[in-house]
Amino acid sequence: MAVISKIFYTAFFVFFSSIIYGQDPSVLAVQRYLNIHHKSLGVAKKDVLTWEVTDNYTSKNDITHLHIMQTINGIKVKNGTANFALNAEDSVLFVANRLIQFDGSGKNINSVPSLSAKQAIEKSAALSNMVGTAGSELEVDKTNLYKFKKGSLSKEDIDVELAYWHTGEAIRLVWITTLYELNAQHWWQIFIDANSGEELNRVDWVVSCELHHHPINGSTAIPQMKTSAPEFPAPPPPSTDQYNVFSLPIESPNHGAVNLATGPSSAVASPFGWHDVNGIAGEEYTITRGNNVYAYEDVSDLNTPGYSPDGGPALSFNFPVNINQVATNYQDAAITNLFYMNNRIHDIFYQYGFDEASGNFQENNYGNGGAAADYVLAEAQDGGGFNNANFATPPDGSNPRMQMYLWANTGLSSLLTVNSPASISGAYLATEAGFGPGVPSTPLTADLVLIDDGVSPVDDGCEAAINGAAVAGKIAVIYRGGCTFALKVENAQNAGAVGVIIINNVAGTPITMG
Repeated sequence: MAVISKIFYTAFFVFFSSIIYGQDPSVLAVQRYLNIHHKSLGVAKKDVLTWEVTDNYTSKNDITHLHIMQTINGIKVKNGTANFALNAEDSVLFVANRLIQFDGSGKNINSVPSLSAKQAIEKSAALSNMVGTAGSELEVDKTNLYKFKKGSLSKEDIDVELAYWHTGEAIRLVWITTLYELNAQHWWQIFIDANSGEELNRVDWVVSCELHHHPINGSTAIPQMKTSAPEFPAPPPPSTDQYNVFSLPIESPNHGAVNLATGPSSAVASPFGWHDVNGIAGEEYTITRGNNVYAYEDVSDLNTPGYSPDGGPALSFNFPVNINQVATNYQDAAITNLFYMNNRIHDIFYQYGFDEASGNFQENNYGNGGAAADYVLAEAQDGGGFNNANFATPPDGSNPRMQMYLWANTGLSSLLTVNSPASISGAYLATEAGFGPGVPSTPLTADLVLIDDGVSPVDDGCEAAINGAAVAGKIAVIYRGGCTFALKVENAQNAGAVGVIIINNVAGTPITMG
């Protein structure tokens, strides 16, 4: 009887292993590796008996990339991970190890949260100083994952996952919430203790870069960029799409002049061109939108698609570029350049392995693996900031967002001079608006009149001026706040003003008005 029981137990274990690993040779090879090398990885054998495959794909050089995550009580340990590279014979070539030693079966590790998923959202919002309310719960077919409508709280729907997190001292049961701020400045992934509500970790999917501005005609000399371009497969026959841009390797207007890039897409990375989304010959869009990126203006900082230039049936985006004027006057060129640059980066990185299976950004993955429907939302001349840019990168299958801001005018002191009365005379810091005609080269000299719109506060210009006779032929002075800059200026223009000065309501350098 003892022998029979042992045989049955062995057969059961083999059968059970087959169910778990599905006979995938790479998965079985990884488990064998863990059984043998667990000590060198800093864990006990029982710590790596249960895990989930989070990614499994074979790259074009025949290397299989298998990513695993430990589980306890059927719940993922989010920072208990390891990435394996295996050759064609399923031999492990490399291990990126972040496995966690917890020395237990999980029986004494709590798996029941005291807080609900909705309470975790509310706690995360409070910790992030976000105002608003999440919407109703949505149906999800994944274990331990919940989803709620964005409501008035988040820019995107809110994911909440029940998981474990190793703090360095103990394994804690956590709720992981994702909250995208309405102004798109931060996309938080917040780890909340599922019982105490304590914040244990926080990740921002938005990366911002404060760049140093080098004026084109300034005293700072910027040498031409020296490059040695990598070798890529031979390009396809030239197509007819054209883009008047600062093409690579020119990285900015400070580094060279615009030129006409014709047929710049890669036949390998973008086999149907930059304006396709259905994988059938022939573009679906003639604007700056396609499989890899959707580029548009967001001057009003609405974080929704605005205007995109149209290249027509010939896809000719040959727009003039003159950056020595108000930014909105060369908007077509700016959006085109953003569309071009995103697509070129997509195509170049593709050659180095950042393809569909590796989690790149495409609407249609053309059957090459990975999650689709995640083309880049690229916002040109974004009105949400200045002298900066940011990029939000959520998990594969969700749209990343790129925000490109305007550069503030550095010649601030020369734009406004008050001659009289003597008590306020002198030069004032000022900068031009991001819309309308620029400040004339011949100084505009006129009296100043404070606008009165008859509705408290009467000097914010958000309603039609009631002192139009006094404003006509004068420069209207208006206080910031209450409504858009464009509406203030329009009301002053309708009253006959020859110019407008907006007085800032906060200290510091004047902003460029979007």
